[in-house]
Amino acid sequence: MARASGAEVTLLPLEHERGWALDLDRLRAVLRPATRAVVINFPHSPTGALPPAATLEALAEQRGFWLVADEVYRLLELDPAERWPPAVDRSPRALSIGVMTKAFGLGGLRIGWIACHDRELLRRFAARANLALLDEFFVEQAGWIEWVRPRASAGSFAGSRAWSRGGGRRAARPRGDGPGWCGPAWRWCSAAAAGSAGTIGRSWPAQTW
Repeated sequence: MARASGAEVTLLPLEHERGWALDLDRLRAVLRPATRAVVINFPHSPTGALPPAATLEALAEQRGFWLVADEVYRLLELDPAERWPPAVDRSPRALSIGVMTKAFGLGGLRIGWIACHDRELLRRFAARANLALLDEFFVEQAGWIEWVRPRASAGSFAGSRAWSRGGGRRAARPRGDGPGWCGPAWRWCSAAAAGSAGTIGRSWPAQTW
């Protein structure tokens, strides 16, 4: 998403040999004067790695970038003594992102939040709320979408109805499972490959980074 909006993105992989820990020296080496934000995910998915020392917040304040902390797995630490306070409580240059989905198992509520000390930044987030854009998409594409409720779940899954594109029967599928046309929201492939002979290919929308 950041690349799609025109940002230059530098990835800093976590390594098994380092215990999946974030190497602050390597982070310092890739920072540039124009760096606007550093995005972290701790507790990390899927490794379970915990956040580094508070040096990260100090670095954000020293270098002037925003520390965007994806903390959706916070409160799932096996040892509560290893639980860090939210990043937003540790630095005025930090944003903490949380949801009700992971630790509380309440994904169907569709509740998430961004906590930040900068009111103007929060106002800008609220002006372009992601869930509002998602709602608009589902309303606009209502003719192609069927909602499927699992037998045991708090929410429903979006599936797309089979349709014709270029004379062939098609159904939506996630990315990464064979050839097909990749559009802005869905990956299209043959209905036969989707396991559907022209009814519905149940799938998640494809991510489009």
